[in-house]
Amino acid sequence: MQNIVALRSRQDIDSKIQLLTASVERLTKTVFQLEQKLYEAQVEKTISNSTSDGFEIIKVDRIIRCEADGNYCHIHISGENSLYISKTLKFLENELSGAAFIRIHQSHLVNKRFIRRYSKGSNAHMELQNGDVLPISRRRVIS
Repeated sequence: MQNIVALRSRQDIDSKIQLLTASVERLTKTVFQLEQKLYEAQVEKTISNSTSDGFEIIKVDRIIRCEADGNYCHIHISGENSLYISKTLKFLENELSGAAFIRIHQSHLVNKRFIRRYSKGSNAHMELQNGDVLPISRRRVIS
């Protein structure tokens, strides 16, 4: 009888060890994935804009917002003048996917880091840290 109890206890211990081992492996995998995401986030993201004599590099984390103007865009940059580039807002939205940007209107793509205030309702709008107030389309209002 003691042998059977001891055998069951040993089987219980072995099954618990297997569960713990599987949990540790999942946790290790998750930690690795988080470290990869952190590393990717620390790598400075940029976009390029061609000019008449070459191109210029724009640091994504400094972009406050992008405003559509037909097949062109105004890129408003923190601490600098805005740029007028020959790329569509849809192109920039795709380029900046994965970054902290949200489309709030047909004409506006905004960096979440620069949002100061969000007002919902029939006259929904967003105020940015630089003082710009932008309309939010009805489809994009957050309830």
